[in-house]
Order: sequence, then C-alpha cells, then structure tokens
Amino acid sequence: MSAVAGTFLVCVILLIHTTNADETVQPNIVFILADDLGFNGVGYHNPYMLTPNIDTLAAGGVKLESYYVQCVCSPSRAALLSGRYGIHTGLQHDKIRPLAAKGLPLEFTTIADELKDSGYATHMVGKWHIGHFKREYTPTHRGFDSFYGILSGQVDHYSHTRKKHNVMDLHDDEEVVWNNTEYSTHLFTRKAEDIIRNHNQNKPLFLYIAYQAPHAPYQVPLEYAARYPGTDVHAGMISCLDDGIGNVTAALQEAGMWDNTVFIFSTDNGADPHGGSNNNGDLRGGKLELWEGGIRGVGFIHAPSLNENVKGTASQELFHISDWFPTMLYLAHGKDATGIEGLDGYNQWQAINGASPSPRSEILHNIDIAKGKHGHRHYEDTFDTRIRAAIRMGEWKLITGNPVHRTRDGCLSCNGDSAEKNVWLFNIQEDPRELNDLSSNRTDKVVELLARLSEYRSTSVPPQSAAEDGRYPGGAVAPWM
Repeated sequence: MSAVAGTFLVCVILLIHTTNADETVQPNIVFILADDLGFNGVGYHNPYMLTPNIDTLAAGGVKLESYYVQCVCSPSRAALLSGRYGIHTGLQHDKIRPLAAKGLPLEFTTIADELKDSGYATHMVGKWHIGHFKREYTPTHRGFDSFYGILSGQVDHYSHTRKKHNVMDLHDDEEVVWNNTEYSTHLFTRKAEDIIRNHNQNKPLFLYIAYQAPHAPYQVPLEYAARYPGTDVHAGMISCLDDGIGNVTAALQEAGMWDNTVFIFSTDNGADPHGGSNNNGDLRGGKLELWEGGIRGVGFIHAPSLNENVKGTASQELFHISDWFPTMLYLAHGKDATGIEGLDGYNQWQAINGASPSPRSEILHNIDIAKGKHGHRHYEDTFDTRIRAAIRMGEWKLITGNPVHRTRDGCLSCNGDSAEKNVWLFNIQEDPRELNDLSSNRTDKVVELLARLSEYRSTSVPPQSAAEDGRYPGGAVAPWM
C-alpha cells in the first residue's frame, strides 16, 4: 500500500470514528415550564410583553403554534412527565389539592426515570404538584437525583407558605426549608445555576425547571412591574421569569454546555381570566376551561441539532404536552418509547425538524366525568353529550358538556349560547377564536367526533378522588401517609 493510500485509509477510519462518536453523544436537556402563562404572554406573540430572552431563543428554534396542554396544572404536569392523557392516569379532573391522597400512579415511569436509566443526571427545581401524600410520590422517588421546590401550588412567592393554612411548602430533597424569603423566580433560577455549575460533565444533564411564575399570588419585585405602564405586576412576573431564563442559558454557556443542550419551553395551561392575569389574547376562555384560551399553549424548542432550514420557523403541526416524553427519550438515544406500553404521546422530533408531518392527527383534550352532567343528551348510542369533554381531530374541534369551570364565569352565554347548550363544533384552523359554532350545520362531523370520544372513554380509568383526607405534618406541606 502506498503512503498516500495509507494516509487516506487512516483519515477515513478517523472520520467514521468521529461521526459515530458524535451520533452517540447524549445532549443535555433543559425543560422550562411556566405556570399559568397564556398564549399572549410572550413578546413574540404580543409586543407589550418584554421577554427578550424567550423571544431570542424561540427565534433561533422552532415555535410550536398548534401546541396543546391541559386546562389546569396537575393534569398537564402528569402528562408531561408520564406521556399519558389524564383519562389513563386518573388525573383528568382538576388540580391535586394539598391534602388529597392522589398522584401520578406509581406504576407509570416518569421521563426522569427513563433518562436516569439512560445515563443522565436528573434534577428538578420548582413546582411539582403531581402528588405528595406518600414519600414514594415525591420527586426524588420518581427519577430525580435532587429536588428543590414546592410540592403543591398557589404558594406565596416570598414566604413560600400556603396562606390558607399558613403552612410551609419549600423543600430541599425531602427536608422542609424554613425561613427563606427569597423571591421564588430568583430562588429557583439560582438553584438551577448551582446545578449547572456543579454538574459532572461526564454525564448528560436533564434539568427540569418548573417556575411558579406567573401564577397567583401576583407578586414581583417592583423593578420588574415598573417596566410596564401602570406598574403591571403580572407582566412584571413574566419579565422576571424571562430574566431567569436568560441567567440559566448564560450559566449553560459559561459551563461550556450550551452547544450540546436541547432547550424546551412550555406553559402548563392558559392564563386565568378571572384572576387579573388574562394574557390569552383573542382566544376564548382561559385556565380551567376547554376553550382554546385554556388549552392552547406557548411552546418552542431550541437545539443545535435542529436542521438549519427549520430554525426560526413556526410549526403548525399538531403537538400535545404528552409528546415531550417520547421525544426527549428519542433525543437522549434511550430506548424506543414505542416499547413503553400505554403511552399517548408521540415522538415529534422528525416533525419538529421538518423531516415529516406530525404523527398526530388528533388530540384528546379531556374527558371529565367527575365534572357532572350538563344539559340534555343529544345523539343516542354514542358519547353522552352531557359529559364535559373535548377533542381535536385535524381541523375540527368538538366540545361537549360544560366547558367552563365555574358557573360565574358566564362563558356559556357568550355568543348567544343558551344555558343548557352542551355541543359545540369549530373549524379551529379557520376559527381559532371559536366564534362560529358549526354543530348544527355539520352534524356528520359531530357524530364522527362523538364516536371517537366513545372509543377514548372505553379506555379510561375512573378519576382519582379529589377529597382532602390528610393533615399538614409539622406545619408543612409534606407526605402524611
């Protein structure tokens, strides 16, 4: 063999080796979850909002513009971490109250479990809210190496107490943290920065940061509220969140980890239109409701492995929060998620990357039999239209039962709807504001979607009890059973 040929062969071998090594490098995954952030709560949807870090990250990644979450926090968080609809976990009805003996069933692995098995260091900072009545349901028993945050919801951002009973809800792993008064967004950001700086880079990192902002109580340091006309506290909370995201990305860059990090941003549900935080824009309704304002979420992904031609684009492909489970597992070069029985989520990486359409043709928004039946039944021998439910199939969306949470919301009377009405059909692509109900004109579509709801209901499990039957041990939100 000549010297030239030998040199060429060595180069080819080195190139193959390098390529294979690059293909097997597991990326760091940082998932940011905002709390009660409406569709219009970011600058790239609404110029009033000052969110330069979020806007820059979204502009360099793929914005998910047909992205759906659940209408309230606990079901969304459970779907994210388990890859399953609420009807399959028993968490299809409302949030988990702090003394309710319910949670994401232990039979289901979390994405943290799966990534840990794939060699990841797994850490969580922020709001858990998918069960804590037994120690086995808490984060460090559900796949996370560490946890710093709150177990329930609606916790004071400074004192970290639930005001109703004046009990502490701030935890460092399984220990209660007493007498901390640092603002929650700053506190959670600082803890996330510490994790990044101390991370052993011989292992890939999965960091789940579930911020409490901009959920009530509406509190923020004055400097953030003062950025807006009239000293807007709620908008200031979002800008403070945006600053925190900027600090997290800066920490990743300083640690030399950013170029191998998949960064994902999502909300858990729409904004609460009755709590002074309505930033759902033109979308109808909000948090706790099956209108688009409650379930159409802000979401994007920023990753170095994205194809150049999709960076900066807005995807209109159907995407549900449960899809992150198999998508992250795929990105981590873990086991094929199709081998995990009962997942409702789909691996969306090829669709995100522009290589194929979304594997989804439909999304079950929910079936909630615990809500109680509403109105009179229509269409015998199919799904009961008195039951609160919603489904999206292609361009069509069907809502049944009572889509709102409280009778005082008054949304049933919007657009001339009668108090007994319990069927709505919208072409959601043409009418995202849900102004033109087509249920009387397109009964064929109503019947088709009702049949699909019947199929889903046949696979559902009963809702877990919402009754609060525990007590606060030692003056804190903590396991009691």
